[in-house]
Amino acid sequence: MHSLSIRKVPGIGRVNERILESIGVKTCGDIHRERAVLYLMDKQFGVHFLLRTYLGIASNVVQPHAREERKSIGSE
Repeated sequence: MHSLSIRKVPGIGRVNERILESIGVKTCGDIHRERAVLYLMDKQFGVHFLLRTYLGIASNVVQPHAREERKSIGSE
């Protein structure tokens, strides 16, 4: 994650990429270095989202597959 381009992060588009690059954030590793500036711009980006990205913490919830009842049985 440290060397991953900021553009590859889901949720960061072209506009946010350009704004982050103007601050000096080009990779996920740069987020930690520039965290003070990002904290001041919290309403623009969401510092918690970017710091979770830097740490590699996903925001999705993984649940085990729920097994459904069989609808039919094939016989060949």
